[in-house]
Amino acid sequence: MSRDGHWGVMTTARWQAFLDWICEQHLLKDSLGQDVVCDSLDVSAMFTNQFL
Repeated sequence: MSRDGHWGVMTTARWQAFLDWICEQHLLKDSLGQDVVCDSLDVSAMFTNQFL
């Protein structure tokens, strides 16, 4: 639950931390099996709170 009392709200900081962990673990690959450069990804485009 977020600080304002809403359940399920996502934040850019939370997704960035998750993405950082995925990249540190070398779990995100492109179609050729190469590690994706995480700095090239737009974290804010990976989630929405629109439907909450």
